[in-house]
Amino acid sequence: MRANRGVVAVFAALALRLSACPTSGDISRLHAKIDALAKSTDSRIAAAEQRAAAAEAAAKQAAAQAQAAAGDADAAARKSEAIFNKSISKAGR
Repeated sequence: MRANRGVVAVFAALALRLSACPTSGDISRLHAKIDALAKSTDSRIAAAEQRAAAAEAAAKQAAAQAQAAAGDADAAARKSEAIFNKSISKAGR
C-alpha cells in the first residue's frame, strides 16, 4: 500500500508540474502582449518627442521675439536720450 501511495504521489507531482508549463498558445499570447506594449511605448515616445520639438520651437520663437523687443527698447531709449540731449542743448543756448 505504501509503495502505491508513493507512486501515486510521484505521478501527481509530475502531472502538476506538466500542467504548470506554458503552452505554445500561452507563449504566443505573451509575445502578442509584449508586441502591443512595445508599440504603445514607441507611440508614447514618439508623441513625447514631438511635444519636446514643439516646445523647443516655441522657446526659440519666444527668444527671438524677446531679442527683437530688446532691440526695439534699445532703439527707443537711444531716441529718447537723443531728444533729451537735444532739448538740454537748446535750453543751454
